[in-house]
Amino acid sequence: GKGSMHPLFDEIEASEKPVVVAHHGPCLGGALEMSLSCDFRLAAASAHYALPETSLGSLPGSGGTSRLTRIVGPHWARWFIMANLPMSAERALTAGLVHDVYSDAEFETRVHEFCRHVAKQPPEVVAAAKLTIEMVADLGRSEARHAERFAVSALALGEEARNLIGEVKARMSRKDRA
Repeated sequence: GKGSMHPLFDEIEASEKPVVVAHHGPCLGGALEMSLSCDFRLAAASAHYALPETSLGSLPGSGGTSRLTRIVGPHWARWFIMANLPMSAERALTAGLVHDVYSDAEFETRVHEFCRHVAKQPPEVVAAAKLTIEMVADLGRSEARHAERFAVSALALGEEARNLIGEVKARMSRKDRA
């Protein structure tokens, strides 16, 4: 509806580019719902999480219930939504809500290092990985393997793969001559 955050969060989730969100301090309600649409969630030790919608007589609706459950499973979704309890950064790491937790002192440096590392990965492969992971998440084992094979085949035919193979061959050739 009008003013809904659904389209924005869906757009973030659908982007072929990896999206990293960094939490430093409270990540509550809509901020947490937006974070759930991102590919990587990194936290400072001081970060903490909650979905207060329950205490307001509602459920998290902009993906807060569905994305949260996909990411952390029903066990922890109940903690956030039914019990309406907060979560520390360390517990969020244990629950699978965040990928890593850094000390507040080195948080910014570590987040930048992570982003530079992800940015160095071949863009076509990262985009294919993001799409394939989303596609196979809800498929059975056999169908998921077929989807994976399609993605791998498409990448093998792409320019990026040819360039990387060429670089490896050139390095091997230089080693043979040395």
